[in-house]
Amino acid sequence: MVSSVSKKHVAEELTGFVRSALGELEGRPVQVQDADHLLRWVKLTALFALDVNLTGSVDKKMMRQLWDFHKKVPESAFRAVSHVEASTENLGLK
Repeated sequence: MVSSVSKKHVAEELTGFVRSALGELEGRPVQVQDADHLLRWVKLTALFALDVNLTGSVDKKMMRQLWDFHKKVPESAFRAVSHVEASTENLGLK
């Protein structure tokens, strides 16, 4: 059984990682973002959801940053990313 101290430490590390990665993500202009950059946003969103489930609390500032980033990126960019991912999986490149 994992002690509550180690759970707290893991949750703090995860929160810190998501926060720093989000800062790197926001540092790049929206016009320069490529598929890898957008996939990183999707992965950070999933890690944020995991963090919320582990800690039981929502960091509203981080949530707002993720949502603001989502609003800046055109929907067509996310569709292109999902298309690229699907085509590479079909070719066996992953």
